[in-house]
Amino acid sequence: MGAAQICLDDLVFALEAEDTARIVKQNKPPGVPERSRHIFSVTIMRGEGILNKSLGKGADGFVTVTDAQTGERLIKTRTVLGQEDPRWCAWLRLCLTPELTCREQSFEVSVGQVKTLELTVFDRTLVGKHDGLGTATFRLDPRSYAEVSVRDVLLPLTPRGNVHVRISMEGGEKHDVAYHLQAASRALDRTATDMIRQIVDKMSDFIKSTLSPATLMAITKPLKDKKKPRTALSEEEIERSLGPLFAYFNENVSHV
Repeated sequence: MGAAQICLDDLVFALEAEDTARIVKQNKPPGVPERSRHIFSVTIMRGEGILNKSLGKGADGFVTVTDAQTGERLIKTRTVLGQEDPRWCAWLRLCLTPELTCREQSFEVSVGQVKTLELTVFDRTLVGKHDGLGTATFRLDPRSYAEVSVRDVLLPLTPRGNVHVRISMEGGEKHDVAYHLQAASRALDRTATDMIRQIVDKMSDFIKSTLSPATLMAITKPLKDKKKPRTALSEEEIERSLGPLFAYFNENVSHV
């Protein structure tokens, strides 16, 4: 991803994108019609009543949004663990600004007349397919946002729950090289973020399975046995119990 970003930056420099766009605009042939398209930004904010079906408590919830016509996935949010009312766009202590976190839960889409999107909430599982908890569809219509460009929308899920999203119409799509190169750069940033999130999610699954309650109970069982004198775990026992986790890190993270 870093190499792709460098290539894109080199392309912007080689094409002199800003100057090229200005010259093309100044010398545009008369009578050429412009297509009317608008850019919408959608941010996944928070959910309500996002429950694990079997346990009846807060789910490990994440959201996907797809184009209802093409099936293209536009975003997959981070997973919020064990929350009935999760906040996907929230303040993170490690971030200097909340806008950074919200931007990671946002996507942009180009709309001509009307575009219909489908939002689905999943409960993340360690093994097998993730459980679908609810779906909702919503429309992006430039005419509805002509007067008020930013709206907070409540989407009722079927069969239960709600998701709050923030929708803003950013303006018209420009048909010049600078605009599309900037859009490509934003898409590249979002893709890099998605890749990082996928890696973290996969690592978290392995860590949770390695440090499962059953594993921890087996490790600490000698300490809870009242019939035997209580002794501290030896270094060999500790190393043996955490061996698979360290092996996973050595294999997958040592070269990063």
